[in-house]
Amino acid sequence: MLGGGLAVIVGQVKLRNYWEVVRGKLFVGDEITVETHVTYIGTTSFQICYDILRSGAKMGQAKTVHVCIDRDNRKKRELPD
Repeated sequence: MLGGGLAVIVGQVKLRNYWEVVRGKLFVGDEITVETHVTYIGTTSFQICYDILRSGAKMGQAKTVHVCIDRDNRKKRELPD
């Protein structure tokens, strides 16, 4: 939550996997690294991309879009500075 009556929600999640076709499978207990990158900042939203790596090999990729809203009326608001 942000001050001033603002909140940030996750508006969209997308996942693309490579492990079934290209690299094998991930299992519980596998050590992975998740690299994050802010790839877009707009007036009311921003996007974060995630690269999922095992031993340096890309196993998957995800993207989330986060939207700034007014907590009271649930309408989009501009991102604060």
